[in-house]
Amino acid sequence: MIWLLDNGHGGVKDEKSLTKSLYKKSPILPDNSILYEGDWNRKVVKCIIDQSKEFGIQIINLTPELEDIDIDERARRANSYKNAFVLSIHMNGDDKCFQTEKSGITTFYYRHNEGRKYAWIFQDNISEVIPNRGIFEKAFRLPLKSVNPCLLLECGFMNNLHDVMFLKTEEGINLLSKSILNSMIEIDKLNIKATI
Repeated sequence: MIWLLDNGHGGVKDEKSLTKSLYKKSPILPDNSILYEGDWNRKVVKCIIDQSKEFGIQIINLTPELEDIDIDERARRANSYKNAFVLSIHMNGDDKCFQTEKSGITTFYYRHNEGRKYAWIFQDNISEVIPNRGIFEKAFRLPLKSVNPCLLLECGFMNNLHDVMFLKTEEGINLLSKSILNSMIEIDKLNIKATI
C-alpha cells in the first residue's frame, strides 16, 4: 500500500503565510511567536517520512508545495494512485483567542470512504500523545472526493495553549509523528494478513 500524506493547508514563505484561510494560525504565543498550521503540518509530514525510512513504508508527500493547493487538485492527485491510503494532517482552532475547553486529536472520515474502518487505530495511537476527542463523520472535501481510504486528522488546537506549546516543539512533533507512523505500520500489517 502507498501512503499519501497531505499537508492540510498552505505553508509559510518569506515570513508570509501562503494559506488562503485567515484563521489558520495560533494567537500570539507567550514567546511572541505564531504557529502557522501550513508550516507546522509540513514539519509533521517531513518527520513522518524521515522516521519511516527504517520501516520500508511507501510514502508520497501529496502536496510538497508551500502554496495552498486546491482540494480538487489534491483529490485528483490522490485518485491517480491505486492501493493507496490518504492522510490529511491538520491542527484545529483559530487565532481569535486562547481557550481551554477543546484539546487533543479528532479523526474525521466520510461515510462512503473505507478509511473509517481504520480511524480508531489512529485515534488510539495518537491519544497516547494528546487527549482523545473521538472519531466523527464529516463531509470534508478530501475524504468526500477520495476514491482511496482517506482520513483527516485534526491534531490538537492552535488556540489551546497547552496543545500548541507542546506540539510546536521538536519533541511534540517527533512524538506525534511517531504515533501516526505506528498507526500506519499497524494498518499495513492488517492489510498484509488480509491478503494471505
